[in-house]
Amino acid sequence: MGIIDDNAGFGTQSAGTVRKIGSNNAGHGLRIGDRVVVLSPGQGIRTLLRAPAAQCTPLPDGLDHVQATSFPSVLLTAYYSLVHVGRLRAGEFCLIHSAAGGVGQMAVQVALRQGARVMATVSSREKRVLLRDRFGLADDMIFHSRDTTFVEGVMRATGGRGYDVALNSLAGPLLDATWMCVASHGRLIEIGKRDIHENRRLDMQPFRRNATYTAVDLLTAFDGREEFRAQMLSTCFELVSSGQVLPPAPIRTFSYGEVQRAFREMQRGKSPGRVVLVPVDENIAILPPLFRHELLFTSEKYYLLCGGLGGIGRRLAEWMFWKGARKFAFLSRSADSGQPQVRDTLGWLASKGAALLVRRGDVTSKVDVADCVRAIRACGTLGGVFHAAMVLRDGMYAHMTLDDWHACVLPKARGAYNLHEATLGCDGLDFFVCFSSVSAVAGPPGQANYAAANCYLDALMCHRRERGLPGSTMNLGAVADMGVVAEDEALAETMARLGTDQLAEDEVWAQVEVAVRAGSKMPEGVEQHRTLTGMDLPRKALERMAKPLLRNLHLYASSAADGSAAVRGHQSLAKQLQTAPLADRTALLLASFITQLATVAATPASDIDSANDLSHYGLDSLVAIELRSWFDQVAGVDVPLFDITHAKSIRSLVKKASNAVHGSAAPATPAAGATANTPVSLQSDEVAEIKQRLVEPAVIPLTPFQRQKWNLHHALGDSSRLNRVHLLRHRINEVVPDPAVLEQAFSQLVLRNDILRTAYSAREGQPEQRILQGVPAPVRFAQLQHDPCPESALQDFVSKMKEEAFNLTRGEVVRLAHVRLSDQEYALVLVNHQIAMDARAYTSFIKQLIALSIAISKGKSTMSVPAPKLSHLDFTLWQQRLLASPGILKDLEWWKHYLFNAPLSSPSLPFAKAAYPQKPTVIIANQTATLTRPQLMRIRRLSAHIKTAPFAFVFAAWKAFLYFYINEPDVVVLAFDGRRPHPAFDDTIGYFVNYLPIRCQVPRNICFDRLISLIKVAMDKAFMHSSVPFQMIVDHCTPPTEGSRAAHPFFQISVNYVIAEKPLDLDFDYSEWRITHELALECIENRDEDLQLRLIFNDLLYDPEDMAGFWAKFHKFLCALIIDYRQPLVDAFAVASL
Repeated sequence: MGIIDDNAGFGTQSAGTVRKIGSNNAGHGLRIGDRVVVLSPGQGIRTLLRAPAAQCTPLPDGLDHVQATSFPSVLLTAYYSLVHVGRLRAGEFCLIHSAAGGVGQMAVQVALRQGARVMATVSSREKRVLLRDRFGLADDMIFHSRDTTFVEGVMRATGGRGYDVALNSLAGPLLDATWMCVASHGRLIEIGKRDIHENRRLDMQPFRRNATYTAVDLLTAFDGREEFRAQMLSTCFELVSSGQVLPPAPIRTFSYGEVQRAFREMQRGKSPGRVVLVPVDENIAILPPLFRHELLFTSEKYYLLCGGLGGIGRRLAEWMFWKGARKFAFLSRSADSGQPQVRDTLGWLASKGAALLVRRGDVTSKVDVADCVRAIRACGTLGGVFHAAMVLRDGMYAHMTLDDWHACVLPKARGAYNLHEATLGCDGLDFFVCFSSVSAVAGPPGQANYAAANCYLDALMCHRRERGLPGSTMNLGAVADMGVVAEDEALAETMARLGTDQLAEDEVWAQVEVAVRAGSKMPEGVEQHRTLTGMDLPRKALERMAKPLLRNLHLYASSAADGSAAVRGHQSLAKQLQTAPLADRTALLLASFITQLATVAATPASDIDSANDLSHYGLDSLVAIELRSWFDQVAGVDVPLFDITHAKSIRSLVKKASNAVHGSAAPATPAAGATANTPVSLQSDEVAEIKQRLVEPAVIPLTPFQRQKWNLHHALGDSSRLNRVHLLRHRINEVVPDPAVLEQAFSQLVLRNDILRTAYSAREGQPEQRILQGVPAPVRFAQLQHDPCPESALQDFVSKMKEEAFNLTRGEVVRLAHVRLSDQEYALVLVNHQIAMDARAYTSFIKQLIALSIAISKGKSTMSVPAPKLSHLDFTLWQQRLLASPGILKDLEWWKHYLFNAPLSSPSLPFAKAAYPQKPTVIIANQTATLTRPQLMRIRRLSAHIKTAPFAFVFAAWKAFLYFYINEPDVVVLAFDGRRPHPAFDDTIGYFVNYLPIRCQVPRNICFDRLISLIKVAMDKAFMHSSVPFQMIVDHCTPPTEGSRAAHPFFQISVNYVIAEKPLDLDFDYSEWRITHELALECIENRDEDLQLRLIFNDLLYDPEDMAGFWAKFHKFLCALIIDYRQPLVDAFAVASL
């Protein structure tokens, strides 16, 4: 799955039957027909395996192939590790991590058999119950494996001594915690691989206690020791066959066609036991179809549905609403019948605020149809027609009455013609769609009338298209979960016997979308007026072979099924991307990526909107790793994890990956100054367009983001309070080489990033910036290794650097220092003014500095290190042009409407001790709390379930909690937006942080899950208009403010949610994050670890003791919502108040 770089392959063990025996294996006692289990690393997942006889072990009677495959490698690992390597003895304490997994269950039984006192860790209650009930472990000997709380349990169980033997599979801090609680003469057996592959450092302190640390890798443990492996395997099979050790449970089987699902199940680690792949004939994985998920309809037009109050029509109306329609007209004989399905359809639409025009009438009546269309045009514009009327009167043609014929044919045929005539004068008609049937092409003998009616629809729509009018028919097959077939079991069975392929609801909407978009033009001699679905093409039906078109489809499907056509016509995605024109490349990659994301996120592809970022679909680090592997292996593009986790949208991520494809269709153009030996990266079409259209003015204004920091710089008495500090700890020569090289690299870094050599001044009261040709860029060096306490000395050194104010008029915005802490330990100290860099800029800064240092130390030209594609000056000029565009004016008008009558400032908390200060202050007083990893994981799961991000979950909780204190349901809360305004500026260093007002009223009696949905909608709307800087929103949408709040006229409550990235152990100094809002909630998500929360408040307004109580209540409130996110807010607040 891409978590570690290992070429060993998948599948260590397999079981099967001997089919052939080679001449070199004749003396091993195996015979054709013997059932064997094979230990063959990297070769197990296949239907035919060729292996040396030494790797094969005969199966004892009573074990089937699935059972035999489930335990050999895990039992061998456990037995070899604990008994042979760990020398586990009776009475010793044995700690087994992840004890409910395959290795874990085997290890528990081996340890108990040795007479050891077993301690175990698991990750869920289900797994705890399994260990207790299956192996008799006591509850007080089972601990949690996802955080370090197990250390306390181990020390308590062992009387403070620690374990004697541990079988470890945990990584990172959990490995460190395990290693630190080893007893004197204890042994830790490492069977995990991640830390080994990452070459992590190990604390040496436990070796003082004569501890032993040993790694066991089953793939290499028995290299050259085949006889010893055979002996160990024989012992393991004897333990199982004699009942001394039970196979792991449960055993979950998957077919080879479900291999992705099986690996994902194993990767998530949520279920105990083992996963076994079982070959099953004729398993073919079918990927879901793709269609665009975007608005199809306008809220300004009416849409007429005939037959839209029953069957598919009911679901069609709901689907149209979610696709943007807000005005509906219905023509139906049952319009005022009071039937439950009619009430439900109309009631649902009315509850959503849709405008309804319901006419009772018969679509076969020319008068009724004409009156209906006139009524619609009197109210507004008719935008489209769906003709879904249908009556079935099945029977053999020879026995069919005229009444039966008319009852079926007239609603479809005459109804369609009446609609055609009535709408000829409708200029705004965008589409005219008829629900036809596959029976018009190939249907049962008993539906001649139905087939004839649908054939008429097809012909009429063809006639309309030839006249330049919109018209489309959908020859639908049987729909599995809605409509007449879903409601009639007998009809469903008939359709199945006829070989029709049932359609899912998503496939129907995909076909509707195609029909709506079909337009009105059609090339002469070509049928483009209809789409056909629901035919089981591989079925050999002679009546279908008579039609040349269907014969061709059948032959194509048959050849594709056996793989020959697929092999001949298939071209790998990477090859297609390399040869595709740039304009087509992004669309091709986007469609493939959405298909992959749909599989990974277990979400229909139709629900994935490329305008969303990946957090909408439950992105976590494991998913990000898998997506990166997909980019690399399938698309042939190496995409950094940071780009995946921080992508502004799916489309921007795919576009970035598309621009990185090296192929003949888009050859790289060398940059100015590049030589033949200089690596040149492709510039995207967006980057080239931005550079081409920018013209540098004589006076460079500040961006709105810079202007905010410039104003604070002058308003604050101490401008050093806008300084930020970051540390990069490293070992000797691991990251940064000798001082001379570091100075040269830093100087080059400043030269290639104009924001780091920019001076600021004011002319006639207006701030401006000048890019200097060069500024001094010295590096400070400090030797603290001889200090009695180097860490304290480092903190003092950093504090002094941070307290030094920058002179912005001289272009001073950044300082760098290199500190020696010991013979092996160093720290790189970076201090900058916020006007020059935000948090995301540090990644680009550090990557450039390290790359330049390495290039210089190796004697390479600094031109070999790619510079950012665009400079901050490019961004300044690009944004200046953007803010003058008509689109921004539309966005501003939207914000004005969005914030109409919003309270300009929120009431202070009831225990405020003073009025809001006259001058802006930088807030640094704070309270902190931490949500544990299980709580963070639950927030992620709940957020993914309701298709939002953890940010929205926490934001909703914060807003709801404030409501109970300030009693203002409409308080506006600011959301920090640290994304780059355009993906082309992702690696540009600068300050780009914007604030977005999020407005959503909080009903007192609402349940929290409903509030999250409201917050999500409000956030989505705000982020759709996020190109407007906050100050422009304030200036355009609010009246001038006087008095104490003049400096910050409105919205004094904020939330900032950060997904912390620490490249190369970079310590982000979040504790010194300084803002000017009255109340701020800071959330720092440490990937797969925890969620750190910080309340930042103005200590001129609030007493710390009062805020401590306020904060404790919020923490309890949030924890209660995590436990039950469906509960009413008042209940959660009552729990928090206890």
